[in-house]
Amino acid sequence: AGTYPQLILNAEKGFLLPLLLEKTIGKFLIGEDIGYFFGKNNDNNIQLGSLLGYQVTPTFQAMAEYFIQKNAVWRSGTNGFINLGFRQTLNKTFTLLGSFGTQLSVAPGEEKQYFFSFLGIQSSF
Repeated sequence: AGTYPQLILNAEKGFLLPLLLEKTIGKFLIGEDIGYFFGKNNDNNIQLGSLLGYQVTPTFQAMAEYFIQKNAVWRSGTNGFINLGFRQTLNKTFTLLGSFGTQLSVAPGEEKQYFFSFLGIQSSF
């Protein structure tokens, strides 16, 4: 279990507060993610995701995630996304994370995100 709060500085501008639950079975990782995004102009979203990972080497993990996003304030449709990424352990404290993805389903009246990505450093205490 863990959390990875994020300050979002793109067009959405806001703060994501997620909770992640993961379980490793052999070389495979399964996980569930639930989060709440506090955005500008009441653009507050509930986010739910499912993760599958595979330990390629002792320090490198490949992952795939499908997640949905639903506005918690306005009555609107649901957005669905697919995301492919990795985790590279750098040392006991730091892990490099990266991903890219696209939007599969779009709520009515919203524009499709054809590409998104992120790169970050995770600190473990």
